[in-house]
Amino acid sequence: MIDVNVNKQIHCSLRFFLAVAVTLFLTSCVSANLAEVDSASDFDWNSLKRDQILMTPLLDLRGDVKFPEGREDTVTPFSKEQNLAYPEKFKQVFFKRRKDIRVFGAGGAFEKISTIENLDAIAERVLKKEPLEPSDVKRIRDSNQDIRFLFFFVFAGESVRYGYQYNMPLKKHYVEKVYTASRVMTIKLALWDAKEERTVWIGEKVASPSNMNIIRLKRPDWGFKKIPKKDRDIPLSMPDAFDFVNPTSFDYELAQHKTRFPEFPARETSFSSTFDNFALSLPLNPSEANLIEYENFTNHRLELGLSGSELGKVPVARFHLNFSSMIYNFYRLGFDFYTDLNSPRFLYNKKYYDISSFGIGMSTDLQWELSDQTRLLTGATFGALGYRIRDVEAARQAQSNANQDPDAEEDEETSTTKPTYDESDGSFFVRPRIHVLRGPKHGVQWGFGPYYIYAQEPKHALLQKRTPVKWGFELTLSVTSRGF
Repeated sequence: MIDVNVNKQIHCSLRFFLAVAVTLFLTSCVSANLAEVDSASDFDWNSLKRDQILMTPLLDLRGDVKFPEGREDTVTPFSKEQNLAYPEKFKQVFFKRRKDIRVFGAGGAFEKISTIENLDAIAERVLKKEPLEPSDVKRIRDSNQDIRFLFFFVFAGESVRYGYQYNMPLKKHYVEKVYTASRVMTIKLALWDAKEERTVWIGEKVASPSNMNIIRLKRPDWGFKKIPKKDRDIPLSMPDAFDFVNPTSFDYELAQHKTRFPEFPARETSFSSTFDNFALSLPLNPSEANLIEYENFTNHRLELGLSGSELGKVPVARFHLNFSSMIYNFYRLGFDFYTDLNSPRFLYNKKYYDISSFGIGMSTDLQWELSDQTRLLTGATFGALGYRIRDVEAARQAQSNANQDPDAEEDEETSTTKPTYDESDGSFFVRPRIHVLRGPKHGVQWGFGPYYIYAQEPKHALLQKRTPVKWGFELTLSVTSRGF
């Protein structure tokens, strides 16, 4: 028999590792990439190093703003005070992220630039990379206090819209009506060079916050069929007379159930969160690029792997999922999940058994940069390893009984029998590995390398007889994104 305390320990470990995985995922959602960057071929950090950047006020060039009928209040322009305050807020973010370039979002030069009457028209020409009129160039030079570069800060586009989706989950007693309200904002920064009188850099970022409301209703065709026990605690709403008349139509839902649509999300904090992306996307000083990378960026990596080993001299293929983030510029921390792709079958005590395993744990790696295209990972996973030993004939018989009477289901309160066709075994494990990774630092990579699994001796007699092989070899495909 399996030690109950061991199973409880493994269960608690799984919950802990899953919680860590969710935390890592939630902290990885910030991206340092812009939607679009248009940079002059000869523009780099060396063009900026002896100069500074002056901001304009936030300029409203949204053009045709889209919104639902009667909701123009959701897309009203920023106030004059906000237009003047946002450049200083951007400057504070820029100073926090970059120590190599100074940006001014307030002060005498900023106040003079703010008084140029046709600044919106000038900004439109700058965004189109068109030459400015001599009179406009003179206005800028009379106001910028000899600061060479000017950041045209533009609110370039906005739209708000409702969305609706009708879902019928397979084998569920309910339907879902998903109501959404979303906002899409486009922010642009254009860097204009007063010395050369041209646009040298344009960055664009799109922010798209959304709110959601999900209504679940009992399916009208479910009738008196029994609700599966695992679904009995799902809360359902009471349908009204319109719910099933035309349930898949967005226009019908908007007309009959407008109050179910959530409020549109506010512009903040999504609007201001784009400032980091602009600050970290401008050209970097090559000598300080590593420092800025170290201080600001965490490279998140999703890794998929296939590995091969043996169980009782029978080949076993395994699937591997890893998510990790870079810490301290060379140390990676994440979580691992492993599961078998095939279940070896063995004859034991005149019965056939299928054996499968899975593992979940915390991964730690040191990442050594051997070259621009090659990295070496040395580390290990610490976690819980579980085995399932299934009585083939007993499982087949149980499935046959369930198919004959699919509505038969015993409550936990009245049930006196438990399934006997599955047994479990498990322990904690350590999985050290050496892995070579090939590919660019950001983007798609592929890798290979050996690993070793150290675990406690199995308690089940069949696993003691059919010993798992500890060594294996793995191939991986991964994607690394640059976040902070």
